[in-house]
Amino acid sequence: MFCISILLLSGPALAATWQVPEDAPTIQAGIDLASPGDIVLVACGDYFENNIHMSNGVTLKGASSTEGCVTLHGNGEAGIWFSDFYYGGVQNLSFVECGESALRLLHASPLIEDCHFEGNSFTDGGAIHMLGSNPTIRNCTFL
Repeated sequence: MFCISILLLSGPALAATWQVPEDAPTIQAGIDLASPGDIVLVACGDYFENNIHMSNGVTLKGASSTEGCVTLHGNGEAGIWFSDFYYGGVQNLSFVECGESALRLLHASPLIEDCHFEGNSFTDGGAIHMLGSNPTIRNCTFL
């Protein structure tokens, strides 16, 4: 008589990279597909989206570090919202003419790296509006 034991081991899940517009037609759709640890990689171009809601643990990244490669035009609205966000963030993005702040942080600590902010406005912080937040900001330009 043989006794067979099957041991199922589950290792850590590998992070996925979701590409906009290949895997998802919009930035928000890419974020909605992503899980903590995933990257949403945005192809170079102009994106006319606003009020994008980030998911905790997701990194939104422009396809190139060239300034202006990925430009988010807020059209007078807020660009991206981070709420109860503790890791992940945005990299290699340009934010232009977001009228209720390019980034809105509510109890959030995202990494904001290699980003460009230009022509954004709001009474309480045109580029980044924060409440109870502690972001890490590296190598960004603000005009």
